[in-house]
Amino acid sequence: MRNLLVHRYWVVDDFRVYSAVKENFKCVEEFAKSVEDRYVLR
Repeated sequence: MRNLLVHRYWVVDDFRVYSAVKENFKCVEEFAKSVEDRYVLR
């Protein structure tokens, strides 16, 4: 799912994204946390 969003954003199927997030929201939280850890200055 990440590669679809990052590299092929012009063909993203909103329903597919919604379904993936609905089924496994923990992966979204983990991704957000990794982005925060890497890019947010403290």
